[in-house]
Amino acid sequence: VIDGDGSVNYFKRKRSPYFSIRIYSGSEKFLRQLVSKVKNAIDIDGNVRKIAGNVYGVDYTCTRGKILGHYIYSDARIFLERKHLPYKNNVLEVEK
Repeated sequence: VIDGDGSVNYFKRKRSPYFSIRIYSGSEKFLRQLVSKVKNAIDIDGNVRKIAGNVYGVDYTCTRGKILGHYIYSDARIFLERKHLPYKNNVLEVEK
């Protein structure tokens, strides 16, 4: 899902840099189910919001983004490198 309809970013702001995973869908129901499954799996909350027209999104930022990133990528063998790099370079490297 995340590699198909979303983004993984690290924002290097001077005062407060942060990591973000954003997921988008044309189905509000799908995102609400996804948020529920994430909550059940790793106990982090997410809020579905309407972006425009029939596009909905949920953002996991800062600590929640890092927790979700760990969950998604910790044992992953298949992923899009361009979406894995912000996590690898800015979350994993900082935590070493």
